[in-house]
Amino acid sequence: MDSVSVDALVSLGFTVTEAKVYCAMVPEEKMNGYQIAKNLNFSRSSVYAALENLLKKGAILSIPGNTSEYTVVKPGELIDKILSNYEKNAKLAKSSLEQLSLKNNSSNLFLNIQGLQNIQDNAVQMIRCAQKEILISSSMDLKPFVEELSHAIERGVRVLVFSMMRIELYGLKVEFYGGQFANDSCPEIRFSIVVDNKCCLICSNDKEEFYTLKQLMDNKTGKSFSSEDKDFLGMKSSNRLMVNIIQEHFHFDVYLYKLRLKNNGGMVVTPDIQIGTLMECGN
Repeated sequence: MDSVSVDALVSLGFTVTEAKVYCAMVPEEKMNGYQIAKNLNFSRSSVYAALENLLKKGAILSIPGNTSEYTVVKPGELIDKILSNYEKNAKLAKSSLEQLSLKNNSSNLFLNIQGLQNIQDNAVQMIRCAQKEILISSSMDLKPFVEELSHAIERGVRVLVFSMMRIELYGLKVEFYGGQFANDSCPEIRFSIVVDNKCCLICSNDKEEFYTLKQLMDNKTGKSFSSEDKDFLGMKSSNRLMVNIIQEHFHFDVYLYKLRLKNNGGMVVTPDIQIGTLMECGN
């Protein structure tokens, strides 16, 4: 008997006896328990128990008649079925565990995330768990999130996006605010997301320096920021206060955008209304 085939079936959840019984039956058109037991030199009780389990697993079929005979489900069909069930169960486990992770409000209230790919992976996980609403404010390309955002929209999640830049929406049916007063000169890439009023993530590709508002408005700086993965720093939190702050920031951006539309582009922040904070001064 082919030990490789037996070991492979064992790794897929079969017992050694079940695997050997199945392998013994593969070359034959049909067999009964007595024939299998004689072939393998096993007790008939152990063979009949294995046959019963193989029937439950859908690996063999029972042939109606006076004598209980069995035939195998073809190996290719069996493995395809196992793979399909494994993938379905793995997705279910992943989804349910991610839901539990999103609901975890006792640990990981604040999680620092280094690197663009890690940040994107965490955002994708959040989108996958969304049930009601997603708020996104971004100057980052949305391409890494398109597939999961599409799935979220399909399951009825409301998705709202704000951007001060001209970003590509890739055909996503989202509620988009921005573009008309775009400031494409900003060298800093920012991204924030809030899911279901429960969890938020914010990130930027600049972790040490901040541009002053005047510098951004005047576009007189020659400095450029690196977009390499290592230059991105993010923070993920389920802290209620932090979630509210990020949500408020999103709402105020949209409100200001809609007020500017209402006032034909007016209501621009000018130096005379600045308040001289450290952030404005770049200190």
